[in-house]
Amino acid sequence: MKKVDIKEITQTLLANINGINKASSSYPTSWQIFPSAIHKTSSKPHFIDFEGNELQSEWNITIELYSDKTLTDITDHVIQRFSNIGFNLSKKDANTAEMKRVILEAVAIVDNNSKIVYQK
Repeated sequence: MKKVDIKEITQTLLANINGINKASSSYPTSWQIFPSAIHKTSSKPHFIDFEGNELQSEWNITIELYSDKTLTDITDHVIQRFSNIGFNLSKKDANTAEMKRVILEAVAIVDNNSKIVYQK
């Protein structure tokens, strides 16, 4: 059984949201492209069977949205897109210098066999 790769899914979802001009898992060397989405994911086993198969994984996703203008519409689109697959995101404003920044966080259990997302 193959473990679900939430990092790849996160990248794809963010790259396909209208209004996000750059989606990446690493910070840019130059902040010239706005709005940008920087994402980080991590996982740990949640349920392993007697044969050592990771049947369920706990995933943590952090998405940082950056812009020089308001991020309300983009934030709403990101939340809606992730909600559609079962994630529940929390958000907080964290403006830095002259940039607008919103941090979205989610924790969920993903069943690697059925591909179902369970909110934690």
